[in-house]
Amino acid sequence: MLSRLIAVIVCGIFVSVILVGCSSTSNPSGAQNDGPDVAITYPPDNSVIGSTVDVVADATDSRSVAVVEFYVDGALALSDSTSPYAYAWDAVCTLLGSAHQIHATAYDDVGNSTTSDTITVHSRWRTIIEDGDEARDCNVKSIAVRSTETLLEFRVEMYGGWVDPHAYPLDCGLFLDTDCDTLTGMSEASGFGYAPNDIGADYLALVGLEGDVIAAWNDSTAWGVVADYEYVNITGNSDYFEAGVALEDLSWPSAIDIVVANISDFWDWAPDTGHVRYEVTGDYIEGATLRIGTSAPAPTPNDGRPTPLMSGKTE
Repeated sequence: MLSRLIAVIVCGIFVSVILVGCSSTSNPSGAQNDGPDVAITYPPDNSVIGSTVDVVADATDSRSVAVVEFYVDGALALSDSTSPYAYAWDAVCTLLGSAHQIHATAYDDVGNSTTSDTITVHSRWRTIIEDGDEARDCNVKSIAVRSTETLLEFRVEMYGGWVDPHAYPLDCGLFLDTDCDTLTGMSEASGFGYAPNDIGADYLALVGLEGDVIAAWNDSTAWGVVADYEYVNITGNSDYFEAGVALEDLSWPSAIDIVVANISDFWDWAPDTGHVRYEVTGDYIEGATLRIGTSAPAPTPNDGRPTPLMSGKTE
């Protein structure tokens, strides 16, 4: 009886050893069912790209990486089986200011897969404000921004032409709360001729009838010119303008609350209520800034216009 019990125990141990050996042989790495590690390493998330950009992914695996697939807006764009894994994306036909989502999926040599986090990139400009059409001439449609290490740039698009050939040039003011503090700068509490929604504007970047200048609020009742634009790209009867402001002239802000006002024979605020915040991160990573040069000096203001942005007083 004892010998039979010993035989059963020995047989059980033998079977267990065989099973352990089989398990070890079928999964030598101990992680065969895990997919590769994969991440998009370039471009940075929320960056602004030019007409082309190299999308780069890093992928590693305990066995080996077989292929990395790149997806743009959910569609497969490229499969790359050779490290470094990259996709040269020709984005020249993408809509100006549009946002696009990019991710990568990596496969190992036994078919396990992992998908990276999704990043967002913006085509040449980053649209931050879209304003409704008030069914009048020359009202604001959208505002887009981008920044480099030294420059903050705007693109303001209208529903109608920037210059009204039947009347007079317009004024467009970008109110910039560079400390994101409603208690500093020009606000409703300042008692000026207007108030830029719910921010305390520290700077006014003005383009149009009253000149192309950067003005600072002096904490009393006036704007004082501190600098010219680095560049202004504006064409008569076009539906947009582009302009660059030196970050140094804005005291190197890290974030800006923005409200835009356009005036001709009416006021158009964008957004209509509230504001938008832009983190100044140097997000423009591709392409060269187009510098047209400053536009012509401002003409003499017309009688009967709405309250000018610089003076706050009706003329």
